[in-house]
Amino acid sequence: IPEKGEGMIVAGTGSGGPKADQLSGPRGIFIDKCETIYIADLWNNRIQKWEKNATQGITVAGGNGKGVADNQLNSPWDVEVDRYGNIYVADTDNSRIVKWGPNSTVGVQLAT
Repeated sequence: IPEKGEGMIVAGTGSGGPKADQLSGPRGIFIDKCETIYIADLWNNRIQKWEKNATQGITVAGGNGKGVADNQLNSPWDVEVDRYGNIYVADTDNSRIVKWGPNSTVGVQLAT
């Protein structure tokens, strides 16, 4: 635990990359009531879920390369999660908002 006024790394290694413990261009984040952090990982085209005190993230949306398919994202910029566990992603370079249900492997386009 850091001293008062000091920060600490809660997700990522400080070195960018595609591994589960790395991020590359993190953008928007969402923190739920359990202190789980959802991160829009821009250059890895995925949403990473980091549970409190985890040493690596879990890909919960995208992560299948850059693209327009239902299981892909292209520069995700922001993320929100509702009380039902649905994940909403601002998929910037695809100019769309995509909803991923809990444990879903594909997203549903909501708006363009």
